[in-house]
Amino acid sequence: MTTGVTIRFNQSTFNRLKAHGKARNAGKEAYPSSEAYGNLSGDTTNVLGATGEAAIAKLFSVKMDTRIHSKGDGGVTDLTVFGVKCAVKTNTYQNGDLYFNPPTEKHGVLKAQCAFLTIPATPDWHDMRIVGFITRTDFDKLYTVKDWGYGNRHCIPQDLLRNPWTFPECALAHFKVINDAQHSAVRFICKRLESKPLPTTISA
Repeated sequence: MTTGVTIRFNQSTFNRLKAHGKARNAGKEAYPSSEAYGNLSGDTTNVLGATGEAAIAKLFSVKMDTRIHSKGDGGVTDLTVFGVKCAVKTNTYQNGDLYFNPPTEKHGVLKAQCAFLTIPATPDWHDMRIVGFITRTDFDKLYTVKDWGYGNRHCIPQDLLRNPWTFPECALAHFKVINDAQHSAVRFICKRLESKPLPTTISA
């Protein structure tokens, strides 16, 4: 299991994320919560999702998408980080997998170039742990199929995820969408990470 990094949201920031998550859910074209979320409500899932995305955005100093999409994101991109399209999945189980629906279901399979797994580190969700990430190529090679009682899911256990701090180097090495400005920024971040201890908790 990767150690990951925890983003600690203050009450004001978390309240904004909570409001945004609820607005995001209200703005979507409704479909049954049980179809997509198991036993979690649409509000709960969207608040958790927004908090997970905000954690990634904070870690890499990128903007979070705060638009309301009536049909969701289509299961494709939650955030673009250094030019790389990323999906962000939040699991409420501390040892939970990164998983996607199979291709036959709505928003199935990993369509973005990378996927991050986040998990609430505290019961009030103010601390969000970024467990790690995986590229779509590795996901397609390594996933296993599990069924927790609501259909098959394509799953990656936490020990197969890369440490989130290695994402800038991965983006630089494996993706060609990085422009010159982003290339310089990523180089700077990689160099900085080499020269100082990596924090395990960051306040937002």
